[in-house]
Amino acid sequence: CSFMSWGYNPYVTEASPYHGAYLAVVESVAKLIATGAEFKDVYLTFQEYFARPGKNPTRWGQPMAALLGAFRAQKELGVAAIGGKDSMSGTFEQLDVPPTLVSFAVTTNKVQNVVSPEFKKAGNKAYLVCPEYDKNTNLPKTDSLLSVFNRVTSLMRSGKAVSCYTIGFGGIAEAVLKMCIGNGLSFKYAKEMCTKAIFDYCYGAFLIEATEDVEDALLVGTVTDDGKMVYTFKNEEVSVDALVSAYENKLEGVYSCNIKSEGKKIENFEFKTDKVSAPAIKVAKPRVLIPVFPGTNCEFDTAKAARDAGADAEIFVINNMTSDGISASIDAFAGKVKESQIVFIPGGFSGGDEPDGS
Repeated sequence: CSFMSWGYNPYVTEASPYHGAYLAVVESVAKLIATGAEFKDVYLTFQEYFARPGKNPTRWGQPMAALLGAFRAQKELGVAAIGGKDSMSGTFEQLDVPPTLVSFAVTTNKVQNVVSPEFKKAGNKAYLVCPEYDKNTNLPKTDSLLSVFNRVTSLMRSGKAVSCYTIGFGGIAEAVLKMCIGNGLSFKYAKEMCTKAIFDYCYGAFLIEATEDVEDALLVGTVTDDGKMVYTFKNEEVSVDALVSAYENKLEGVYSCNIKSEGKKIENFEFKTDKVSAPAIKVAKPRVLIPVFPGTNCEFDTAKAARDAGADAEIFVINNMTSDGISASIDAFAGKVKESQIVFIPGGFSGGDEPDGS
């Protein structure tokens, strides 16, 4: 099967595009490991989005810093970004997007190695396996991070780790809640786990549910089935149902998850037919007309794919330099449409994807 994940924290990236991009790569790769994939044949692709830089050197520095951070992460982890999409048009009037570099990671593995993230059984203990961080850079040490990847994979393959979640935006607290939800279980934190410990960022770390004690790992707490999230450090507790309700009901008025409880019947839709339709016009070699507009891309790839499939392909450039050019293009294109069986519009960005064009 194939695995795909992503990583990005807007608050970290806003404070330091360099760190944000580096940790986006780490997070995206760590999510692959958390689902049971091995750190092998991992590739990346990036989605970048920044404020329009103009002539402001500080604005130019944001994408530069982000790309340097992402490049360093690729070199140190030995993984490569083989594609991506960037935009420097994230400004509308006085409103700017935050610096954005989202890392997507992909790999493949056997489906029997997949490990789901939800807690499996009350009584199991949860441990944090965390890489060492460099005090000078505030980034994980590469050797330690790769060692953690391999160790977590080994724990899951041996059956000692029955669920796993990599620490992200909400720290350990987020991981614990989401791991509780799947099987309706709850959790009791170890008494040493203070507020800072359970909410801090710790990218590259993993929370694993273990069937036996795990050496050289931090005991976070114990899986329970009493419906309570117990914060032992301050002897406080809250209902897991209350937390789940606060989490899930935020968008309940927009996308309801409670259709069944409202007594509404969910209708099944299906379509079956024995009739096979055939085209009214019989053409051995259909003509494919490919219009090219300002901002279009991949028209040559499209034409090649059409020819490889046995069609005749023609790329037609829409001339928009003058009003006469536009008028002539419309007339010529209309004539070519009448001679064609397929109009294929390739990918791209309207008007260069600027706000006015879009």
